[in-house]
Amino acid sequence: MSYLTLLPLHLIPRPRSHHKDTPNNRHRDVMSIFPVELQGRARADAGILFRLERLPARPAAYLIRSNIRPHITNPDLAQQVQILEEKFGWLEGGVIVNFRLSVNAVVREGATRKTRPVPVQTGPAGGMGIDEWVAQKLASALDNVTVLNHNREVITEKQGGKTIQVDVVDGIAEIADPALLESLMKKGVGRAKAYGCGLLTVKPAVP
Repeated sequence: MSYLTLLPLHLIPRPRSHHKDTPNNRHRDVMSIFPVELQGRARADAGILFRLERLPARPAAYLIRSNIRPHITNPDLAQQVQILEEKFGWLEGGVIVNFRLSVNAVVREGATRKTRPVPVQTGPAGGMGIDEWVAQKLASALDNVTVLNHNREVITEKQGGKTIQVDVVDGIAEIADPALLESLMKKGVGRAKAYGCGLLTVKPAVP
């Protein structure tokens, strides 16, 4: 069983010290609707992935996927949070889908293994741009990947200096392997999953 939860940002009770948009605060916001014993590796074991959605004419909200149902103790908050059971039975090879992926689009280089951002576009000297990088990340699960829109933001934690790059990519593709796609959706894509990266969602493309 998998659950999709839409958690409006403005409804989350936050102490004053947590009002800034930082990697740790995003993590705390999402984990606040799950049992307190979910710490460390338990987040991954519970399949908790999320991204912050900022859509026109709608309040900002976290979209959260998990393999356990959120446990919301605040009755007022519980009434306003949407929780849906996610079904994957419709995934079939050859179906054209729209996808949205939040991902930490970075590559490691050289002996130091330091990371650098994937260029938004392929440079004049060649190299991999965001389109090709995303297609490689989704390869075997999705074919004919075309990126339609890309937005990049960098969020920073002043205390401790943590910086996370979040790339939100919209595109269209063809399902190549339904089982592999379902696994990728449940396990997430890439790094920094605890901070809003890794969530892949798909829906049938409108003809």
